[in-house]
Amino acid sequence: MSDPLPLARAELVALFLESLVFGAFCVLYGISTWILMYRTDSRNRTTLNKMLFATSTLMFALCIAHLGLDSVIFITQTLVGDSFVTYRLFIVWNRTLWIIVIPILLLTSAGISGYGACYEFTTVTDPELIFQSALRPWITTFFCISLCTNVLATTLIAAKIMWSNHKSAAIYSVTLASLLGTYIANSNAQYICLDALQPLIGVVFTLIIIRVGLGYSLADSNAQAIVDSHQLQSERPHIVRTV
Repeated sequence: MSDPLPLARAELVALFLESLVFGAFCVLYGISTWILMYRTDSRNRTTLNKMLFATSTLMFALCIAHLGLDSVIFITQTLVGDSFVTYRLFIVWNRTLWIIVIPILLLTSAGISGYGACYEFTTVTDPELIFQSALRPWITTFFCISLCTNVLATTLIAAKIMWSNHKSAAIYSVTLASLLGTYIANSNAQYICLDALQPLIGVVFTLIIIRVGLGYSLADSNAQAIVDSHQLQSERPHIVRTV
C-alpha cells in the first residue's frame, strides 16, 4: 500500500514547519538569553544561569546545523533535550539521586540506539528504505526510549509541582509520540514530525527558562509593591504632621 503523502511533499512541508518553529526558537532564545545573562547583575549571575545559557546556545547551534544536515545532529539535539528533562527532574526532586537512575539508564540506551541508527543509515542508499532494512529496529528503539524518558520524567515532575509547571514538557512528549506513531505506520509524515521536533526541543527548553525568569520577576515586583505600600503607610503620619 502506497503512502498517501508523497516523499517530496513531506520533505517540503517538513522544511517549512521546521523553519517556522526555528523562527519562534530564535525569538525565545533571545529572551531567555536576556533573562539568564542580563536580567541580573554580574554578582547575582549564578553558575546555573551560565550552564543553561551554554545549553540553550548549543541547542541553537544544532538547530542551525540541522537546517542543512540531519541524522547525527538530530540524535545529539534529542539527547541534549532529554538530558535537560532529566536534570530538571533531579532539581525538582531536591537533588535526589535515586529518582534519576532509570532516566539516566534510558538516556544511555537512547544514545546507543540513536547513534547505532546513524551508523546503519550510512548503509542506506534509497530514502524509502528508512522504513525497512536493518535501520528500522534502531530508529524504533530510539524513538521509544526517548518517549519513555520524557513521559517518565514529566510524570514524576508533575507529581512534585503544579500542573501549570509541566505543560511545556508535555508538548515535547506529544511530539515524540507523533513521531513514533508516524514512523511505525510507515508514513512520510514522520519527516514532518522529525524536522519539527528539532527546533521544538529548543523552544520547550527556552520556554521553561522564560517562564521561571518571568515568574521570579513577577514575584520580585509583587514584593517591591508590598514594600512600597508599607513605606507609604509609614510616611503618611509624617506628611500630615508636616502640613
